[in-house]
Amino acid sequence: MAIDPQYIRDHYASLTDESLLDMERADLTPEAQNIFDSEVRRRGLDVEKSRIGGGEDDSTGGDFWARRTARNDDEEGTEEASWMDNAFIVTTFSGTALGGTDAADARAALTAAGIPCDLSEHEVDPADEPVSPPYREYRVLVPAAFGMQATSVLDTAIFNGRFEEDWKTQFESLSDEEIQSINIDALCEGLLDRAERLRKAYTREVSRRRGE
Repeated sequence: MAIDPQYIRDHYASLTDESLLDMERADLTPEAQNIFDSEVRRRGLDVEKSRIGGGEDDSTGGDFWARRTARNDDEEGTEEASWMDNAFIVTTFSGTALGGTDAADARAALTAAGIPCDLSEHEVDPADEPVSPPYREYRVLVPAAFGMQATSVLDTAIFNGRFEEDWKTQFESLSDEEIQSINIDALCEGLLDRAERLRKAYTREVSRRRGE
C-alpha cells in the first residue's frame, strides 16, 4: 500500500524544528527525502549544524527516553500529539539494551517507509502479567490507520530474517531422511493462505466502498 505523499508532507510540517532535525534522512525513502528537504528549506534550518551541536547519538540509551518525553511535551497540540492519543502498538521489545536497539531499528524501518512512528517505555506490573526483571518494555507506536502496513514493514525489515534463521537451525538439525520427507508446499500452505485471505479481505472492502 503506497503512502500518500500529502500525508507525509502534512506530518513533517506538523513537527517541531527539533523533531524534524532529529529524523535520520538516510533512513527515508527517496520521495520522503525530497519532502524532508523541502520542509527543511521552507523553515530555513541548518541540518549539518544541528548534527554537530547535538552531540553523540544516544537514541538507544536512557537519555533517549528522557529526550523523547521532552520532545512529546514540546509537540503537544500538534498532529503527532493528536495521533498519539489513539496510537496503535505495532510491536513491543524487552526493556533491555538489546530491546532498545531493536526498537530503534524498528523506528528506522518505519520512518524509511514513510510511516509516522514513536517509541515509548512502558513499566509492566508483575501482578498483571508474569514477567521477569526488568519489568518494562519498549513499545513501537504508529497511527492506527497504519497498523497493518507497519506490521508488514517490520516483518520484512526485522522479524522475517529472524524466522529464517530459526528455520535454518531447525532444518540443520534434521537427518537426511527427515528433511527429504518434508513437503515444502504443505509447509508453506498456512503462510500462503494467510496472505491470500489478507488480499481477499482488502479486495472485498474496496469493492464494497465502490458499491460493487
